[in-house]
Amino acid sequence: MLDERLRPLPRNIGGHIKRKIKPRILRRIILRGVLFILLPVTIILGGLYIMVHKNAYEVYASDELAGIIRLTDEISLDIVINDLKKKLGDNGAEIKLVEEISLKPVSVGNNRISEYDEVMASLTEKIDYQIKAVAFVLDKTNLAVLKDEAEAETVRTNIFQQYISDGGEVQSMEFLEEVSLEEIFTEKSSIMTMGKAFEVLTEKKARVETYIVKEKDVLSSIASNYDMTLEALLNINKDLSVDSTLYIGQAINVERVLPIMSVKTVEK
Repeated sequence: MLDERLRPLPRNIGGHIKRKIKPRILRRIILRGVLFILLPVTIILGGLYIMVHKNAYEVYASDELAGIIRLTDEISLDIVINDLKKKLGDNGAEIKLVEEISLKPVSVGNNRISEYDEVMASLTEKIDYQIKAVAFVLDKTNLAVLKDEAEAETVRTNIFQQYISDGGEVQSMEFLEEVSLEEIFTEKSSIMTMGKAFEVLTEKKARVETYIVKEKDVLSSIASNYDMTLEALLNINKDLSVDSTLYIGQAINVERVLPIMSVKTVEK
């Protein structure tokens, strides 16, 4: 007799096996196959969605990242810049940004997105800016800078008041020098208080001028006329000494202490 293990299999063994697989198990096999196919497809599609879908903005001051904010229809570059200027400006002062602000759409996890106010605070620390102000300008030099025209006019009036005699009526007042009030953009630290500006503009400084020697002039008398010591006069005239003899028409240096700006008044 043949060994039972070597007996030939029935011809319809395949159909016999199919009949032995229960429908519930078959469904599981099919479901696993579908999942095996769909899983990588889902991963690929998810990756593509992440690459295409942007949910946030990276906010830059020039090339420096200030933070990441959520991308919404209410956020735009103009809105960010206007909000930043309002935050930087004092009482509505006009602001000029020195650095460029830019927004870059990105896709990031929610844990990396910051609150809008936090990012704006970070921007104010990173950005360089200038504020609109009014300056007293002489020979293209800013002598003093005030926050606005009203303060500048107040300082100018206070300077003029020093030149009005008690009980006098003034028809007109003006600076002898070509002084003008001009709007400028400058660093906030350059803006002065009215008191400081008045102090700067009325400060007296020594100016070297040329004096033409006249008849009977001597070094000591010239020094006295300009409230100088003889030593100070000789210091700015290195070619002279105490024993020098002057001649009529000779040009020498003298020093006059004058305010930065002189005022001309015309009384009634």
